Amino acid sequence: MALRMTQSAFGGIACMSGLALGLACVLTTPAHALVIAPSFGASITGSANAAEIEAAINTAASNIGGLFSNASNVSILFETGSGDFLGSTQSGQYITSYNNYVGQLQANSAANPANTVLASALANLSSGNDANGALNIGASSALLRMLGFSGAAPCYNGVGVFVAGCGQTYDAVITLSSSNPIDYTRPLDGSSYDALRVIEHEIDEVLGAGGQGSTLNSQSVTCDPLSPTAYGPLDLYRYSAPGTASYTTCGSASSYLSVDGGVTSIAAFDQNANGDMGDFADGSTVQAAFTNFNQPADISATSPEYKMLESIGYDPVPEPGSLVLIGAALLGLGFVRRKRGARQGG
Repeated sequence: MALRMTQSAFGGIACMSGLALGLACVLTTPAHALVIAPSFGASITGSANAAEIEAAINTAASNIGGLFSNASNVSILFETGSGDFLGSTQSGQYITSYNNYVGQLQANSAANPANTVLASALANLSSGNDANGALNIGASSALLRMLGFSGAAPCYNGVGVFVAGCGQTYDAVITLSSSNPIDYTRPLDGSSYDALRVIEHEIDEVLGAGGQGSTLNSQSVTCDPLSPTAYGPLDLYRYSAPGTASYTTCGSASSYLSVDGGVTSIAAFDQNANGDMGDFADGSTVQAAFTNFNQPADISATSPEYKMLESIGYDPVPEPGSLVLIGAALLGLGFVRRKRGARQGG
C-alpha cells in the first residue's frame, strides 16, 4: 500500500499480490543473519542524487536487518515514481492455515527463547482474533519464508513485474515518491519528509508488519460486524480492551497492539480508513499511518516497531554477554554448532 502524509499521509501496506495455498514447513535456527538486500531500478540509478538515495536505502536496510537474528534473505527492488504518497510497497501475499502459521511461530519461539515478546503473544492467542483457528492467515512472502514455509518464494521478476507463478527475484517493489519533498540526508532541511523513516516504514511492510500485517484495509468501511475470510499476522494481537479482540473498520473504534491478551498496549493502531489500519496512530513513530514533514524517526530496540516485528517471529540478536556464555558452554562440550504505504503506508 502507500504511505501518505498528514499534510501528506504515509500510506500503509504493500499491494498484496499473489495468493498461494498449501505451503510446506521447514525451520532453521537463528544466527545474526537477517539480510535485507536492496537493488536499485533505473529511476534511482539515473537520478542526479542517486548516491544519496542509495545510501539512505542501504542505511535503513542495515539498521533493521542488524536488529534481528533470523537467517533469512529479503530481496527488494527500489524505484522512485510520482504520486500522492511518500512510499508505496507492492509485496507478494500468501495464504496458509491458522494452524500451519501458528505451528511455525511456536517452533520459532521454542528455538529462540530470548524472544519473550513472541512467547507472550503465543501464550495469549486464545484471547485474540481467530482463536479457534477457523480462518486462514495471509502474510508476505518474506515473513512466511523466514518462518520456514518453503513455498513462499518471491513474486516479482528482475524488472519488478508481478508474476503469478512466483519463483522470481524480488519479494517486493518499494517506490519512493518523486512528487513530494523527501530529504535523503540528515539533518533534515526543515521542509521535507525524512527518507530514512519512509524507507524503514516500507521495509517493515515487506517483512509482513505494519499495514501488510492486517487484512482490514481489504474490508468495507463500516461500524457493522465484519466477516473476514483471512486475518493478517498483526490481527491476532489487535485488542480494544483486556481480553477483547478488535477487528473493525469503524473510525470511532479503539484498537491497539498487545501481546498479553490486551492488558498492555504496545501502540495504538490507526482506525482511519484513509491510512493503513495495520499502521500506528501515533504520528511520531516510524510505522505511523500519517505524519508531517521534518519529523525524523528510526526503528530501534526500544521502539514499538521492534516489538511488533518480534511478535510475528523476528528474533532479537543475542546480547554480547549471552554470546560469550553460550560460546563457553559449547566449548566445554567440545563442539560449536552454527545454526537464521503520501500516506506512510506499505
